[in-house]
Amino acid sequence: MLKVFKNKIIIFFLFSILIASFLFLTLTFNIFKREVIANTKKELSDITDYIEILLKEKLDIEKIHKTIKKSFNLRITLIDKEGIVFFDSEVKKENLKYLENHRLRPEVIAAVGAKDSFSIRKSPTLKLDMMYYAKIINFNGRDIILRTAIDFKEIEKRINKVRNKIIIYFLVIIVIIITTGIYLISKITYPFEKIIYASKEFAKGNFSYRIFIDFKGELKKLAQTLNSMAKNIENMLGNLHSKNIYLKMLLDNINAAICMIDETNKVISINKRFLDIFKISETEYKDFHTFCSESTIIKNIYKAREFKTLINTEIKLDLDNRFYYLTIIPVEKNIIIILYDINEIKQIELIKKELFANISHEFKTPITVIKSNIETILSNDMDKKTLKEFLLAIDKHATRLTELTKDIIELNFIESGKINLEIKEIILKEFIDKIATYFKQFINMRNIKFINDVNKDIKIFADEWVMEKVFANLFDNAIKFNKENGYIKCYTIKNEKLKIIFENSGQKIKEEDIERIFERFYKSDKSRTTASKGSGLGLAIVKHSLNLHNSHIKAENFEEGVRFIITLNG
Repeated sequence: MLKVFKNKIIIFFLFSILIASFLFLTLTFNIFKREVIANTKKELSDITDYIEILLKEKLDIEKIHKTIKKSFNLRITLIDKEGIVFFDSEVKKENLKYLENHRLRPEVIAAVGAKDSFSIRKSPTLKLDMMYYAKIINFNGRDIILRTAIDFKEIEKRINKVRNKIIIYFLVIIVIIITTGIYLISKITYPFEKIIYASKEFAKGNFSYRIFIDFKGELKKLAQTLNSMAKNIENMLGNLHSKNIYLKMLLDNINAAICMIDETNKVISINKRFLDIFKISETEYKDFHTFCSESTIIKNIYKAREFKTLINTEIKLDLDNRFYYLTIIPVEKNIIIILYDINEIKQIELIKKELFANISHEFKTPITVIKSNIETILSNDMDKKTLKEFLLAIDKHATRLTELTKDIIELNFIESGKINLEIKEIILKEFIDKIATYFKQFINMRNIKFINDVNKDIKIFADEWVMEKVFANLFDNAIKFNKENGYIKCYTIKNEKLKIIFENSGQKIKEEDIERIFERFYKSDKSRTTASKGSGLGLAIVKHSLNLHNSHIKAENFEEGVRFIITLNG
């Protein structure tokens, strides 16, 4: 803006200088022109007087003309009172008779009338612009008119010479004035330019910019004030930026997902948890509706806006099929949306319900059998053989209750995390052979072949008691669900991590059940459980025991049966 203003000042200054110079140059030229003409008239008058003197001394007019012509290109004419020319320095003597009568020439009339006898006009004889001067003199006892003339081109040459000098002087002066003027204008506007440039930088938010002060006066004080203001704002913005960083770190690291939107649903602020839930980047959240199409959230936002009320409700997002506790807070024209992930709480509640239902179911059958058998014994007289059958049934179901209770206690103990693991070196091959001896009777009963292909040099570091639970449950599971004359095989694979493969030739697990067989009380289809019923807790114990060692297990079907893969991270 100042640059435009400065340019306007310079243009106005130059225009003013040019107009003033033109007027002054015109005036000066006219003055000098009049001066040159006046001087020429005086010269012409003086020469005419000089010729008059020479004529009175009886000198020949031809000689006089030749003498004067050496220094002054002058035309001399002698005219009688009747206007007849009897001498003209520019006309041959024999041609004088052909000249027009000069009685009516302006300078002749003026001379006869004793007036100013100068005239400038075109000569009919020479066809040139001439300046004439005429006066009456006494020549040989009679009055005649002595007329002198000079070619006006000679006067114009003098005038042009003076004009050229004047123009040169004026051009030099104008250049000096313009240069000086532009310099002074630049000098005057220089502080303003620096201040305006600084204000533009401040407007852009660049408060680190400082005005370099190399000028004096009131503008120096203004520049100092602006520098001080910029420094204070920079410090305040720095503090505010630090607080914003701390606030963002706080918001990004809390478990709740938070988003604030304005009345047009433009996002004002959003934390990382909210971005993660809706799977968007930090450049994709300008408009809330572009990434959130959850009808439950949108309806509650409109409700909170319309009634200016706090909303608290549980919702399930279609986006990730998880449960959240939704809080919507209206703040003036803005809305704060808070999502608390309660999916784990819901899962725990669901697990508790399933657990109690499963426990009730698992306990109900043996208790019912025990109770009915006891009632039968008490209400009927029976022989020893029949009594023994009833008592064996009671013992069998009591044992089942004992095993079930024991498994529940073990699983809860392992899940509690209160176990102080005693990590020590275990030679894996020997350890697996030892566990196999616990089940030797059952293996032989079903004619199952056990193959231990684990390298004898492989060692692991783990809690022996916990790992015993792992392999004991795997053996128990492999025996129960194996086929007659089947096999159990154990071997390892060593890549980045050690993998222990425990496979058997039992019936395959349905694909939809594979991911769930490690849950409490989960049992696969009836066909797998007809041979021998388990508590449904064995594989859950295996999973949580391995979790204590930061390891994990998965199951998969293969051509001959089922394979369990343990990946050790320790």
